[in-house]
Amino acid sequence: MFDYTREHENDFSFWYPKIKDCGIPTPLTFYTKLPSAEEEPEYVKRLYEAFYMEHPKEDEETVKAYLEERVIPKLKEMKLTGHVFVKNGRFSNKFNANGTCNLYGLHELYRAIILINYEAMCCGAEGADEIVVRKFIESPHGTTPCIYNGLPLRPEFRVFYDFDTRKPIFTANYWDYDYVYPHLHDATDKIVFEHERERIEGAFKSEKDRVQAMVETAMKRVTGLAGQWSVDILMDEGDNLWLIDMAIAQRSAYWEKRPEGYAE
Repeated sequence: MFDYTREHENDFSFWYPKIKDCGIPTPLTFYTKLPSAEEEPEYVKRLYEAFYMEHPKEDEETVKAYLEERVIPKLKEMKLTGHVFVKNGRFSNKFNANGTCNLYGLHELYRAIILINYEAMCCGAEGADEIVVRKFIESPHGTTPCIYNGLPLRPEFRVFYDFDTRKPIFTANYWDYDYVYPHLHDATDKIVFEHERERIEGAFKSEKDRVQAMVETAMKRVTGLAGQWSVDILMDEGDNLWLIDMAIAQRSAYWEKRPEGYAE
């Protein structure tokens, strides 16, 4: 039985500081929580309301002002201003990448964050109290096909790891054909995914053991996490590996394929 008191552990601000120096590269990253509701109750209440666009013009201006005053200066200081990947604490809306998670520059950041939080609300995801901006892991222009309206289709590995036993459990192909293909609703996405199936599955088969061993070595260095987690590893066109996401295993796709002995 899943322990619902652990839900907060899925927040980016909870797990990322614990793994960022584990030895697997992560993209240059900025993250922040919204101001404290205890310190600025009226401001935070208005900011949350603005995320859900009850009054579009006013709400856009509220979010834009918050970002320009408190977030964008920090991004500029970090030189995190070019091609970026945006998400909230738990949700990225990567299924509609352009205009939300996949941005060129910061001038539409306010709109991306509004859309991400609105979509998160629609599908029951949380994380609206955090903003995450990361350097996009680039693909060579014109060589890597995209799905989801702008997301490069590259091999990804979901390694399930047990922090209690300090051992990997199993590794799944993030782009498992039987799981993903039936849920693709765009005809072009289906064509691209079908065409690239052999490439993605070949990379998974040839690199799975290497990736799982790398995650096992890296996670043994991590403190402050317990239980079973999924660790998402992306392989770019140069065969470089990046740790791009983590989540509690029981909240992750493919956990249903776990070996016997692990509870839901």
